[in-house]
Amino acid sequence: VSSFDRVTSIAIPAFDADATITIAISQSKLTSEKAVATAATNNLSTLTRGGPPQWPNALTVQGSTAADEDLPYVIDTITVPTDTGFQSVMQLTSVGFLENGTALVATLAGEMWAVSGLTDDLANVTWKRFAAGLHQPIGIHIDDDGIFVMERGQITRLHDLNNDGEADFYETWANDFDGHDKSHSHSFGLVRDDYGSFYFTNWKDVYRTGPDRVTDYFAYGVRNCMGVGSGVDGSILVGPQ
Repeated sequence: VSSFDRVTSIAIPAFDADATITIAISQSKLTSEKAVATAATNNLSTLTRGGPPQWPNALTVQGSTAADEDLPYVIDTITVPTDTGFQSVMQLTSVGFLENGTALVATLAGEMWAVSGLTDDLANVTWKRFAAGLHQPIGIHIDDDGIFVMERGQITRLHDLNNDGEADFYETWANDFDGHDKSHSHSFGLVRDDYGSFYFTNWKDVYRTGPDRVTDYFAYGVRNCMGVGSGVDGSILVGPQ
């Protein structure tokens, strides 16, 4: 244990097996024996398997299909619920699809919803909260490695550890790049190439986060890009304002 400039640091050596470390904080002077005796001991392994659902209730709405499906261009409408029970602001920002056809839809206010029932008639479309507390997510990428979301200043991977339809673990994939506080400086993404690198835009720059989770500049001098994609030949496309 060391302290410098009112910051206390603890150096923990590597262990050969699983270990539980108890840290006791008290305003009084305690010996190490008393501190360990008074600290609560929890079974931390229960936190690695996912807990009970936080948002078990789903919302069911009815969508509508195009009036004439024989036209060359048709539009089906998926109803977005407004009364969610969470005072949600349903300003949708991005969408990705799981292998089973369920859509994951993010909102600017930081939620992600799992939308199922996307059948031919859209008679019973179900919205269920999958994640919350994200920082202005604008970009979802889903592949065999998991569910990745582009937050403002961070790429996060979401894990549903017990397959109950809710994210239990929000893993920081990369946050070694700047986030800006200007109104047109959101982080937009998220594209991944065949080598495992992610590409996204952030204000005037285009970034690449490699498989080693290290982020570097890929391009700069673009103006308020609000979109990023990829071509069939693997090229990276951005949409400057």
